[in-house]
This record gives sequence, structure tokens and C-alpha cells, in this order.
Amino acid sequence: MAERSELPCGYRFVPTDEELVNFYLRRKVEKQPLPRGVVRTRDIYSKNPWEIFDKSCNGFFYVFTTLRKKQNSRTRFDRTAGSGTWKNRFSKSFPGDDGKSFWFKKDYVFELNKNQSSADSSIDNGHWIMQEFSLEDEGSNSYVLCKISNKNARDSQKEKKEIVEPKRHSNERKFSSDDKEDQNPKRMRINSHCLFPPSDGNVKPQTSIPDADSLEAVLGKFWVPKEDSNKIFNSSMSLF
Repeated sequence: MAERSELPCGYRFVPTDEELVNFYLRRKVEKQPLPRGVVRTRDIYSKNPWEIFDKSCNGFFYVFTTLRKKQNSRTRFDRTAGSGTWKNRFSKSFPGDDGKSFWFKKDYVFELNKNQSSADSSIDNGHWIMQEFSLEDEGSNSYVLCKISNKNARDSQKEKKEIVEPKRHSNERKFSSDDKEDQNPKRMRINSHCLFPPSDGNVKPQTSIPDADSLEAVLGKFWVPKEDSNKIFNSSMSLF
């Protein structure tokens, strides 16, 4: 019978890979006490995943399980389960905290056997993926820890969220405090990197104070040369 987690409403179990290995899996292998009802022990190779877990759940299932070796093999394990098989997609090793040992993370997807009937179709029962954590390669310890989910249920939940909260179009923008200040026509923003902002592609930004000839070329009739400004100042002083 499929089951759900017993965590109270509002609680979420979101451990990192390192926490799953160092706190939960290592404690399980060493027979140390663990939090109750968080990571359970299940034989995931005895049935189809949807017969063990709730296929409508959009979260993850965390379980301890043991591996069965194939007949006449000391190193290979039997990954068949129910009407299908857990197929390996990739494996990766990570150094342990002591710098000597390693732990392993392997990714699997559940695939139905080719001779199964349409009643066992993955369209009806979900698309199941699994990450397996072990303290030694190929799970040679007594237990491995598995993180299992139904991808179809997770994707369905994402689609519901997108309907409730539609995505913002690319031509929409959020106004910041600077945008609100820019709406004031009396306020002029100053670009600290450019003394005279370019009006077209032919004018280059200035990063230093230009000389008098350059200022006269830019400002035109609004520019009063230094000599003329002294004359204007002296003539105005003579009026007093």
C-alpha cells in the first residue's frame, strides 16, 4: 500500500546530499539512533514504485533499502523490481569527511520490461527516478539510502503554479526607487563615468575635463572664452 510521510503539516525535509550520507546513512550502517519516521526502511525491489509510494505526491521519498546480488556474481546487484528495472544513468564518487573514504551517488530511472501489458504503462503510473547514496561502491554495505520521486507528479505541480501565478512578460518591468525618481522632470541624473553623455554614436564619452578648445566646440554659443569673460567682468565692475 502506498504511503505518505508522517511529518507534521508545515514541516519540510530538505537535507543536502552530505547530510543524507554523513548523518542518516552512516548512522544507519553503524546502528546509531535516528529521528523516527523521517527515513524509513523499505524493500524497493520487491514491487513497482507506485505500489510502495503515493504516485500523486509531488515530493521526495527517502528510504533505506538493501541490495540483492545477482546469481553467480559477487559484485553485481539485481535491480529488477515488479514489472520493470531500475536503470543506471550515471554514478559519481565524493571524498568523505576523513579524507580517506568515499561515498557514492548514483542516478536511476525506472523502466518497464518490454513484455509488460499496457496496464503497467508508465503514462498511468508515473515517471520514477531515484538517487542512491552508498558509503562504498555498489552499495557493499548492509544499507543504501534512496531518494525517490515521481517526476510526472512534480511537473504537474509546477504547471499548476504557473497557472495560478503567470510568468511576467519580457516587456514588463518592475519599477525601483530610482525609476520613480527618474519620473520627476526636475531631477537630472548625472553619469559619474561620462562628463558629456553622447547624443549619437559618433560622440565618445569623456572621462576627463576637456580643454578650452574642446569645450568651445561642444558648447558653441553658450561657451564664453576666458579672455571675453574677464572683459565682461571688468566692464560690469566699472558701472559701480
